[in-house]
Amino acid sequence: VIQDGNVLYGNVKNAKTYLEPIVATGPAINVNLSSNGLYWQATMQGAFYDGEPGVTEAGFVYGFYDNPTVNNYNCTKVKYDSINKESNGAYKFTKTLTNLNGYKTYYFRAYVSNSVGVTYGETYSFDTY
Repeated sequence: VIQDGNVLYGNVKNAKTYLEPIVATGPAINVNLSSNGLYWQATMQGAFYDGEPGVTEAGFVYGFYDNPTVNNYNCTKVKYDSINKESNGAYKFTKTLTNLNGYKTYYFRAYVSNSVGVTYGETYSFDTY
């Protein structure tokens, strides 16, 4: 701070820098009718680069409306089925949904959370027609 032409120094406080994780959503794959012909299934794809503080939870949110969130009562939050760390440091994960209703459009996106908050990937959709 400069006061009356003099530079004044205050006490230095501990500062913490946060690095938000980078999250990406991929398109749904294997969207098809179940073997019994009654329900649909689809596999969602996501990836993230860890941040600081580290990721404590990863998964997907989905529902019938665009831009689903973990706090939206119209959406469902699910954890991944499998996760793999790639050689470039990214974590890739998937979740297969089963028993989906036909004649619907489902919106989904990947999310990760840590002690700072929730970060989302972009929203994708798939149809069960």
